[in-house]
Amino acid sequence: MQRPVRSGPVAAIPPRLLEAVLFAGVGALNTGIDILVFTALVTFTATPPLLASAVGYACGALNSYVVNGRLTFRRRDVRLASARRIAGFVLVNLLCLGFSLVVLALAAEAMPLLAAKLLSVVMTFALSFVLSRTLVYAA
Repeated sequence: MQRPVRSGPVAAIPPRLLEAVLFAGVGALNTGIDILVFTALVTFTATPPLLASAVGYACGALNSYVVNGRLTFRRRDVRLASARRIAGFVLVNLLCLGFSLVVLALAAEAMPLLAAKLLSVVMTFALSFVLSRTLVYAA
């Protein structure tokens, strides 16, 4: 598969920085999905907050796998249907989910639930980028 040719202002952006920016954009979309599902579950159902957070996270993670594979890391000729890649993605997301839940549980003791959720998202971003780039979408 031929690598996409970058032209215009995007061509001047170092590849790793471009990946981080795209990953952050996809992450914002994932976060929106996560928070929407989380809020709907805790507002309209009797779902406990940690379970609602896990379900929201999983919905965002599914979006992340497809969009990051097709957009953010596309220059690496990523094959999304790879068993190794899917297993790596699941492992990375389980680690990040665990980290996110610990942060949420601790932060919820000191601040409103939505603020605690947002803090957990911010703190999980860097870990997720590094692990995704090196373990999931590595060439």
